[in-house]
Amino acid sequence: MMKYKFPLLTLTFLAAGCTDDVDSVTREYRATTNEAIDALMMVTSEASAHRMTERVLKPMQKRYEAIDKKLGLVKYNRTKAEFAKEVLESDGVHIYLTDLMVNHGRLALEMKRLKHLYKTEIDAGEVCPKLEELVKDKAPILEPLKKNLEEPELLRMMKEFQNWKVSSYDELLKKHMERRKTFLPKRDINLPP
Repeated sequence: MMKYKFPLLTLTFLAAGCTDDVDSVTREYRATTNEAIDALMMVTSEASAHRMTERVLKPMQKRYEAIDKKLGLVKYNRTKAEFAKEVLESDGVHIYLTDLMVNHGRLALEMKRLKHLYKTEIDAGEVCPKLEELVKDKAPILEPLKKNLEEPELLRMMKEFQNWKVSSYDELLKKHMERRKTFLPKRDINLPP
């Protein structure tokens, strides 16, 4: 009888599955965004632009959609008050918000560098369709990344909190904003033009 307990326990754990929370979801958002910007940093030629587009940038849309779905499930599995409290008290959310600020600048620097690289290659007579795909205005391949940086799903949800009539919302927001100061950069991050 004892030898059947371990498989039964394992089966129970697998059936229950792992649960996500706000911290794990924001960690996935950060990882996906950082991976995409890191992939742009690796682009140094048409060949590397092609490689990074296929390996990282194309799958990015589906990754963000999957993370958005997980966030929706986290929200769905809690009451509005529980979800608002979890988000507003989460250190992971603060780290995510700070990463958004930093990654705006990182993306801007990479786009400037890639445009310079593209111009250099074109001036040298090279044909660079993958580089062009990355640097053209409103590049569709980068839209999921830009959308996540400019209009993140979590921030959209956080803006709804004030309308949810959560009894402790004002107090939670006040503590969140006070705690936010801890996670802000200690100095301005000024990137060269």
